[in-house]
Amino acid sequence: MVTSTRRMDGKVVVITGANSGLGREAAKDLAGRGATVVLACRDLQAAQLARDHIRAHTDQGILEILHLDLSDLESVREFAAELKLKFNRLDVLMNNAGVWVPNEQRRTTRQGAEIHMGVNHFGHFLLTHLLQDLCTTTPNSRIVLVSSVLGFKGCLNFDDINSELGYDKSIKSPNILYSHSKLANFLHAHALQSRVKGTGTSVFCLCPGLVNTGLTRNVTANMSIWQYLRFCLFFWIAARTIPQGAKTLIHAAVSEELDGVDSGFLQDCALAALPDHAKDTEAAEKLWKISMDTVQEVHAQE
Repeated sequence: MVTSTRRMDGKVVVITGANSGLGREAAKDLAGRGATVVLACRDLQAAQLARDHIRAHTDQGILEILHLDLSDLESVREFAAELKLKFNRLDVLMNNAGVWVPNEQRRTTRQGAEIHMGVNHFGHFLLTHLLQDLCTTTPNSRIVLVSSVLGFKGCLNFDDINSELGYDKSIKSPNILYSHSKLANFLHAHALQSRVKGTGTSVFCLCPGLVNTGLTRNVTANMSIWQYLRFCLFFWIAARTIPQGAKTLIHAAVSEELDGVDSGFLQDCALAALPDHAKDTEAAEKLWKISMDTVQEVHAQE
């Protein structure tokens, strides 16, 4: 439950994937607190509809729409450059956007990364890297990565980070590639917090719970009829509404309880423990190096 009544007047918030679902709900709340909210979206028409939806609920705050396609690293660079021209501060960077697609056919980003790893990790990794200086020069800023406890089931093969060799094995489970990318979010947050420590910037990774958003429509893609029926029953019992799921995102952005907290994992609007492999420093540093090499190599080629 979000108990904070903190105002966000004068503060700048970037939310990726703010055109729908959790991102739009968080944007609505933060705009209502007076923030300038940048809706960072691939689909500008959907972003406009989201802005209209938010404006129907609150006339507070400022809403900006900027194009961002996380499946294209050049688009990420263009977004970061445009944002820096418009703003000299960044109080909250909320890496919320994500993809979860059926695995029958291997899909890739524009630069050739496996689509889950490319969008959910590499795109946000580069975005955060490019905006890190804007965050660290803004007092008491927060970087938030929206992950999932499904990441606890992930396992990264650093010799095959884009599942090029192991794709045939991956399609046996419709969730495995998504889980790998969500584990990458946890490790990214772990490596990042050590790099911004002492700057006043906090890093939080969170799980919003099982939420009925557009992502979940692809979960059942490869299920048998019995798996599908079991999932539907479980989903009906356990799933949260979008407003319920967005509470932890909002908590991460505004809660006074997190003032002075350098980093942590948030679940149900509270700090929670991570399994050891999701905060393994050696693995986090390996992923950081691979990620830096990937985004820099692609930039050199372009």
